[in-house]
Amino acid sequence: MFSKPIRTILIVLMVMPLAVIAQKETTYVYYNALWKPTIKDSAAFYTKLYWQGQLLHKELYRADSSVLLMSGSYLDSAATIEQGYVKRYRGRALRDSILFEKGERREGWFFYPSGHKRAYFHTTAPGKYDVQRGWDEDGKEITPFVVFQPASFPGGDSAWKAYLMQGLATGQPVEYTQGKISGKVLVMFSILPDGAVGDVHVRTSSGQDALDKHAIEVIKNSPRWNPAIQFNKKVRFFQKQELTYAKMENKE
Repeated sequence: MFSKPIRTILIVLMVMPLAVIAQKETTYVYYNALWKPTIKDSAAFYTKLYWQGQLLHKELYRADSSVLLMSGSYLDSAATIEQGYVKRYRGRALRDSILFEKGERREGWFFYPSGHKRAYFHTTAPGKYDVQRGWDEDGKEITPFVVFQPASFPGGDSAWKAYLMQGLATGQPVEYTQGKISGKVLVMFSILPDGAVGDVHVRTSSGQDALDKHAIEVIKNSPRWNPAIQFNKKVRFFQKQELTYAKMENKE
């Protein structure tokens, strides 16, 4: 039995199902308020998609006003691998502008509602920040400043793996110890601003209730983490972890 760590993902980016897009055509996809595909007349949002050279360009609008909410370019037809600048808007003002290279963040600017700059970051590799700067609304630089720092388990990934191995070996379901059941469980959870683990739930079930419940308890009983920081404030951080219950020899 072992655990398979999964890379953490900051703040949640909405991945929306898209229609198949033919190059040189402009496609519109409509969504309701819950981001489910719908017809134009009942849409709360819509996307406009078209190819520019080798890149798919996507724009997101409010359906009632056609106010632009987001624009960006992508390497793939599903619009999941960002390439170049992705910009988000607040009203008609720019909220942030992030430069991506093959889906990885390279640098970015963030702005106050007034339009004044709020923060800037630059990375040398995924998750490796060499520049993080911030300013107050009057333009005065704030030092020190953290644009973003993900939540981390005390002692790092190796300590988290050791904790999971210990948890998985404790209180195992009887049917599992007898070799009758096995499977994988994908668990979603949050690291709260105080470092506690919360919102624990199964994203992908093993198909075995006993294993799902055991996996949830392993994550729930986690020690406190070092909380995530965004714009110099502790924030909620979303995490996921796959736990594998390898098939054991049937002892009957």
